[in-house]
Amino acid sequence: MNSVKQFELYYGGTFDPVHWGHLTPVLALAESVKAKSLHFMPCYIPPHKEPARVTSQHRSSMLELALSEIKPTASMPLAIETYELNKGGASYTVDTLEHFKRLKPDSKLGLVIGMDSLLSFTTWFNWQQILDLCHLFVMQRPGYRFNSNELDARLKCRLDDNIHLVETPEVDVSSTHVRQLLLLGKTPTEDEVPRVVLEYIERCKLYRSPRL
Repeated sequence: MNSVKQFELYYGGTFDPVHWGHLTPVLALAESVKAKSLHFMPCYIPPHKEPARVTSQHRSSMLELALSEIKPTASMPLAIETYELNKGGASYTVDTLEHFKRLKPDSKLGLVIGMDSLLSFTTWFNWQQILDLCHLFVMQRPGYRFNSNELDARLKCRLDDNIHLVETPEVDVSSTHVRQLLLLGKTPTEDEVPRVVLEYIERCKLYRSPRL
């Protein structure tokens, strides 16, 4: 990778709710590649997932609280990018990247995804164009090891060109697990969800019923 410090990294997700599995690996990746900045990007309607259980405002507020916990340890600026929330509708990555490319034509864009997403990347809408717009920085995921033999040949040939596998900590927690605990009246541990986020969830009585 040349001039890796110039990369502005974007990490998208539903963050419903945000947990340490969202925070620890991506920050470690950003530090490892000496990123210029790291932007957490909540989506409005994810094409490959069910709609979020809580409002965009709740998800943004929880994410802001979570970032306040890790900002003191980060060596690069951390920010929340609300473009997809403000735009509304389905959040297609290629459209978002085109927007930022127009907005920042001289910037080098990096998209952070997990190994599980890389394995299905060729099913993404206009995935070839995504690779023309940015570099992919790929984190490890619990249950998914880096194995180039599992990759589509069209992706394998891009490894170390603009697809980069980065060793990161594995944090075995998911938003689904957190929501299930809360629905059962249980409280996730602070090793799973930042304390300030748990306090927000309790204060706003989120995820305690099957439907809001």
